[in-house]
Formats: sequence, structure tokens, C-alpha cells
Amino acid sequence: PCARAATHLAGAPALTRNRPTRKYDGSIEKFIGDAVVAFFGVPKVHEDDDVRALKAAREIHSGVNTFGIDYEKKTGKRLAFHTGIATGLIVTGEANVDKGTLVGDTINLASRLSSIAKPGEILVGEGTYLQSKGTFSFERLQPVSVKGKAEPVTSYRLLEVKAGPAKGPAAK
Repeated sequence: PCARAATHLAGAPALTRNRPTRKYDGSIEKFIGDAVVAFFGVPKVHEDDDVRALKAAREIHSGVNTFGIDYEKKTGKRLAFHTGIATGLIVTGEANVDKGTLVGDTINLASRLSSIAKPGEILVGEGTYLQSKGTFSFERLQPVSVKGKAEPVTSYRLLEVKAGPAKGPAAK
């Protein structure tokens, strides 16, 4: 199977990350500690899977921020989380994506972007940027070296939704 967007979210409580992912027809592949690997476009591909992934990530960030206020009051600790999103081909070891393990450069890039994102940031790769720049505003960051890539990677920080009418099914 092929996915258009893979998302790596770190630090998001389970409820705040599960609902938005499913709302935009994404699937959660696995949990790694407090991180989640989610993907969009498998088994059903949408023309706007990149936009769906970004909208889900924004809602997750908003939910964690809301949850974080009470959490900080109770514990004195601030929740910090960050997201990386990459677009491209992913491969699963089984035909049933609910049981398969996703692999590929897209998954690795999403993870690397998440690891370099600062708390509260959503960073995207070039492919995600190109597919979603009509809907969102981004800031281009300086290329950085990441594990598994011979050349530095250019990433983009998600800033906001652009003004104007939303288009397509992800406009929900």
C-alpha cells in the first residue's frame, strides 16, 4: 500500500491524538512510548490526505494544549510535544494494515522531523509542503542533516490555515 502522509506525534495523550486521526480518515499504526505513528491514505486514498494529516495534527496540538493546562496545574509540569509529517510511499508487511508494520523512507523522515521539531511545532517535509501550501501557511527552515539522509533535509514549520474557502472533503 501507498500512503500520502505519515505522521509522528510525540507527547500527545491517547484521547487527544486518536479522535482527530480517525476524524480525518487516518489510522494509528503504533504507539512508541508517548509517541504515535499515524498514516493517511491507506487503505483509502483521498486527494487531500496531506491536508487531512495537518488538520488532525493541529487538532491534536489544540487538544493537548487544553489538556496541558489542567495537567500543569496538578503536576507542576508542562506537557511538551512535537510533530513531524512526511508525504510519500510507505510499505506494510501484511495486506491487513491494522496488523502490519509500516516501513520506508516516509516513516523515517516523519520521525526525524518530529525529533527536530521544538515543543508545540508541526514540521513537514518538502512533499507535504508542496501538497498543502494552498491550504496552510508555512515558514521554510534551514536545511538540516538527519540520520538516514545523505543530503540535508529542508523542512517547513506549519504556521496557520490560510484565509479563504476550504476545498475538498477535509474541509469538515
